Amino acid sequence: MGGMGKTTLAQLVYNDGEVKSNFDKRIWVCVSDPFDEVRIANAIIEGLTDSVSNFTELESLLKHIHESVSKTKFLLVLDDVWTEEYNKWEPLYNSLNNGHQGSKILVTTRKSTVAGMMESIDIIDMEELSKDGSWLLFKRLAFFDRPQQECEKLENIGREIVGKCKGLPLALKTVGSLLRFKKTREQWQRILDNEIWKLEELEKGLFPPLLLSYNDMPSMIKRCFSYCAVFPKDYEIRKDELVILWMAQGYLSLKQNQELEIVGEESFDRLALCSFFQDFKKDDDDNIITCKMHDIVHDFAQFLVKNECFTMGTSSDGESSCSYENARHLKMTLEDERASFPTNIGSIFKLRSLLVRWECKDCSSISNCLPNLFKQLTCLRALELHEVRWSFDYPITIKRITQIPSEIGKLIHLRYLCMISLEGLKELPESLCELYNLKNFESEFLFQTRKATSRDGEVNQSKASDK
Repeated sequence: MGGMGKTTLAQLVYNDGEVKSNFDKRIWVCVSDPFDEVRIANAIIEGLTDSVSNFTELESLLKHIHESVSKTKFLLVLDDVWTEEYNKWEPLYNSLNNGHQGSKILVTTRKSTVAGMMESIDIIDMEELSKDGSWLLFKRLAFFDRPQQECEKLENIGREIVGKCKGLPLALKTVGSLLRFKKTREQWQRILDNEIWKLEELEKGLFPPLLLSYNDMPSMIKRCFSYCAVFPKDYEIRKDELVILWMAQGYLSLKQNQELEIVGEESFDRLALCSFFQDFKKDDDDNIITCKMHDIVHDFAQFLVKNECFTMGTSSDGESSCSYENARHLKMTLEDERASFPTNIGSIFKLRSLLVRWECKDCSSISNCLPNLFKQLTCLRALELHEVRWSFDYPITIKRITQIPSEIGKLIHLRYLCMISLEGLKELPESLCELYNLKNFESEFLFQTRKATSRDGEVNQSKASDK
């Protein structure tokens, strides 16, 4: 069952000091569904070599893994595996068989048939938390920093609420975090008596606690949370990027003369306190830099927005399943070398966010589509163009995007524009100056977009960047 703590337990193992000292390399891969052999192989190579692979064919990747694990004692965690197809698992397993004696593969899954298919030799069936364990987890959150006398008055009703969570850690964390801010017995009683608890057919009782917490939020925070459905599962969300995207969509409201960035950070903190975010990475000052969403929380966000937020990949036919009339936010990854940019995206006239990342070496299809795309998607508030950075010594010619079409000036509602690793870009179009609503413009290679070198070697300042 989802929300049982499988990933949390695996993380405790993965980060244990004795485990760290016992292996030369530790690799963590979130597999999820579908089982993408190429993506998984690339992630394993990155974990083994600390660098991104330049290979795109599965056979080359598997050969690289086979060579890289030689004489290496490794721990590989494959988190959230769903596929039961042995023919997908076997080639990957064979490539890993070259590791040093004592290497281990740890798998988390909701399906016992997956464990059987992978021929697991030591299966741990996780059960719900006991009554005492459930109460301890709930109490740690709901009674945090609360006077002892107040805790004693709320204990009986608290134990009834814990019973409704049925020993599921994710449910206990969510409801415990919600009740942390409820001071009176009447508020706790309303949570206990809420009709939402009867929605047990949704994710076997996990959605009711999430709905209770969600319904308790202000409308602004609700909008901010539902937007997170645009990210794929296990995506590492950058806090500052998320706040900017919220700003671009107009979700944040000014209050007490605060800047929107501050309001956005407070909204993020509220969602984090409600256990809607997890796996935080922090800087030296203990500020959150990135986070992730539990896959059940992600499913809940998708449930809320229904057909508005989508994450999509593209197949080689170039016309991915992008026929969503009601779509408002779309995050797309173009990975397949044979795939072309889906032209039918332009038919989604009401699209507010388009976040595109591509890993192919030939960007011709993307370049060719951009002019018409900019003409049609005039409602866009946020646009991200992210090209994977390839090593400069890569032996095959890379066809990069060399210019941003002037049609970008038609995106008059655009507030956020982000261009990452567009190393072939020489200058920005003059029409960029027409984007008078633009609030945030980010580029990892801004120095390249600011200046263009003429044939005689002189550096000319781009008019657009000058303005």
